Amino acid sequence: STFRWSLRGGRNDRNVQTAALKEIVAFLNSGGGTLILGVSDDGSVVGIEPDGYRNHDEYQRALLSTIHDRIGQSFVDAVQIHFWPVGAHEVIAIQCRPAISTEPSFLDGEELYVRQGPMTVCLRGRELADWVRRH
Repeated sequence: STFRWSLRGGRNDRNVQTAALKEIVAFLNSGGGTLILGVSDDGSVVGIEPDGYRNHDEYQRALLSTIHDRIGQSFVDAVQIHFWPVGAHEVIAIQCRPAISTEPSFLDGEELYVRQGPMTVCLRGRELADWVRRH
């Protein structure tokens, strides 16, 4: 629902950020896709305001800096960020182009995620080796 603010915990939470980054990595390693921030799992609009960034520029810098640091500089250009007003709130669409033509993307240099239908899956062991061989 957000990039850094836990709606349940009422505080900034690295796990919330990691969940968003897993989705971005999976889209980069698959056919691409769009992650929407500001919408809860049940489809209600909660907005990006709880994250507490002062403006679009600050929010976008934080997103791109985190992608740079935790996924890699070479993947920053594969991501486009768009802000959209929805009622009294704003949401963000993070569009990810497939980046597998260059190299696979990993979260924190270790975990490779892909999309399988509507799910994001972390590949390990034989599945990881098979995926790398195919791509």
